[in-house]
Formats: sequence, C-alpha cells, structure tokens
Amino acid sequence: MKLQDYISEMNKKSTVKTQRVMDLKRYYLSMYRVFMVKLYDSNFISDPTLFNEKEFFGNISSMKLSGMYDYTGNIRLTYKQSYFASKLVKDEEEKLFLYLLSNALKYRELSKDIDKLYDENQLNDLQRHNVSFGLRSKGAMVVSKTSCGISESICNCFLNSDEYCKEINFNSKIWEYALDILGIPECERKEDGLFVKGMSNKDEIEFCDLIFEGSTRLDGKYSSLLENWLIDHKWETRGMTNNCKGLFEFVFSDRFHELMRFQVELLSNRKDVICIYKNYMYIKKKVSEYYIPIGCFTVSSDEEDILLFEGNSLCGYTGEAYPLEYLDSNDITYIGCPIELYVNNKDKRLFYDLEQVDTKQETWFKCNNVDFVFCEEEDLPEIKGNISKDSLEDKLANIYLNALKGNLVGKLKNIDGLEQARKNLMKYLK
Repeated sequence: MKLQDYISEMNKKSTVKTQRVMDLKRYYLSMYRVFMVKLYDSNFISDPTLFNEKEFFGNISSMKLSGMYDYTGNIRLTYKQSYFASKLVKDEEEKLFLYLLSNALKYRELSKDIDKLYDENQLNDLQRHNVSFGLRSKGAMVVSKTSCGISESICNCFLNSDEYCKEINFNSKIWEYALDILGIPECERKEDGLFVKGMSNKDEIEFCDLIFEGSTRLDGKYSSLLENWLIDHKWETRGMTNNCKGLFEFVFSDRFHELMRFQVELLSNRKDVICIYKNYMYIKKKVSEYYIPIGCFTVSSDEEDILLFEGNSLCGYTGEAYPLEYLDSNDITYIGCPIELYVNNKDKRLFYDLEQVDTKQETWFKCNNVDFVFCEEEDLPEIKGNISKDSLEDKLANIYLNALKGNLVGKLKNIDGLEQARKNLMKYLK
C-alpha cells in the first residue's frame, strides 16, 4: 500500500457521540483548572478561573526564562514551548512554575481542540455523528484540512471510554535527515547541545520541530549553521519571517521518497494506529488507570453569581460557568462545546465556561476577593453516609478528601458505574 491508501483508510468517517465529546471537554477543562489552581496556590497568578497572559508574561520576564522566547524575542505561550523551556532550568521555583504552566497550557490546548471539533461538525445535539479526520498529504507530511487538526483530545473523541490515544513521534528520522542537509558530521550527531546549549541530545530530538523552524533561541555548537540555513531559506532578514519553510518542514519535501517509505513501514507494522499527522502517529491503547480530577468550587453566573452545590466537585470542574439557557435568552455569544454540571444531586444542566463566553465583566473570584486555601488534615469534614468499604463510592470519597488537602487528581483502576457513584456520594456532601 502507498501512503495515500493509508490516508484514504484513515479518512473514512467514524462515529462520534456528542456525550463522549462533552465528557472529554469537561475532563480536559477540569485538568487545565487543576494546574491553574496550583499556579494560584503557588502565588504565580491571582485568579485560577481566567487565563491572564499578562501575569504569565510577567513571571516569564522576571525569571528571565530564555526558553520561552522565540528567535525574534517574542514570548511563545504554548505547551510545547513551556515544556521545552522546562528542560533548561535548574532553579526550583522556575522548575515548579514551568511544570505547572506547561501542564495548564497542555490541557487548555486540548480543551480548545475539542471546541473546534464540536463547532466544525455542529455536534450541538445528543446524537451520533459521522466525522472524518480530513487528512491530506503535503509533500511527505500528512496534514488535516479541518480547523481543529489532530491531537490527543481529538483522537479520544473517536474512542470508547475504556480506550485512550497515545502520541508517538518519529522525530529521530527527521533529525537524521535534517543533520544530513546541514552537513553535520555523523560522529558528532549524538552530542548534547548541538543547537541549544545545555540541552541533551534526547531533548533536542524531542523538540526538533521548534529548533528547526527557528521557534526558539539558538546558542549551541552548530547554532550558527542552522541560523544561516534559516536566513537563506526562511528568513528574508534576521528575525523577519516569510512564507518559506523552516528546516523541519523542508525535510518532508527534500526527503519526500524516504519519508513516504518510512511512514508506510510504520503503518504496515501496526494494527492499532488511529491516524498519522505531521511528525506524530496516534495509536489506540486500553486504559489501565484513570485520572480523576476533583474541583474546588463551581460558580453559576447569570443574573447573579451563585456557588453550585459541593457535589459538582466530584465531576472535576473548577471555575465560573454560564447556563446555556441564560446565554441564549440574552443573545450572548459563546463558542465550542458545553459541559454538564449538576444543579443538585440528580439534575444536570449545560454550561459554558467563562473563557468560552463573550463577556467583559470581572470574574466572581476577583469581584469577591476570594482567598482560596486548602484544608489541613485536622479540618477535613467527615462524610457521614451509608458507604460500603472499598466500594467505588468509598474510593471516590477518599480522592475527594485528599483533594481538599491539595491533591486534586486521584486514580482509579476501574470506572464502571462512576457516574452513579458520584450521584450516590453527592448527597453526603455539604
């Protein structure tokens, strides 16, 4: 088979359930807020319910985190860039900040991908929909015609709840071809810091898309060689970009036949591939352990702000959300996928997170000068109710109590009956 045959096969429409998409939206949004709360608790930001670029820029500037800047001197506030930057720091405060920031950005980006999928395919009803990845070839690179592209969260929308998508890159092959083009001697190709001083060879390969596209500052052994290549091929003048390809993308056209064959070999040897996209292959795996985020507070905003009942914390969400009915009745614009939240221990309604809503009012958190703190062990509430030991409700109760102390993500081996267990436990929470 040719690569185009595999693309045609992967492009066949598959069934996506709106309920599954909404569940994943709530999960990724909840995980994003877990790390926002941690950033707040560590005094890096003042409000965990709203992404404030200025605060992050201020932290990055004051800590002088060089890895967060691109070649033109602009801060790139993305997951990949912050993860890259985390490999270059040794100070404990800087490590903590970049660990929390990179995870917040990761889950925020995955959450936003689901919004794009939801809007592009008009999934605004609780039905099944036939959806395609919209893949096509661009040289030897597989790209997508859709606005959402392909990511972990997009692939998970096509899977059952007991399955998950694992992302595998083939950067080592791209690295090999790129170093051929630059003429770097083979005997030096496994050295650390070829392009970024202080970075291991393994990490340089991991981040070769950023490095070869000139998306980060270069100061390694062969940085001037790569800079000169980028000036000749991508940059009209130093620091000014045009529409030409960086070295990462150039490899896919320059080594067209080699990379076409390589990708066909990858695909022919596996039966678990969901799709291939750019420098990633997405494969299907069975879940062995589930991460269960716990929320800290949920605010419903309409005519007035009210705290929704504590049971919502079991669904993971932290933040300020607007009821869908309120938004529609007031002609307020919103985007993306809604989430389900409980208004009591039986009934759920659809809400949109404040970051999805076109409103300029200050957040509930800021207006009320909220000073959120975690509980000490001696201040934990006692959950009184008929809960069997080692039942799913009992395990969930322990995760909840740990979350009150600041451990906001628990683990479960099995989640069969999780929604009912949440409902059963909710009635005991005050």
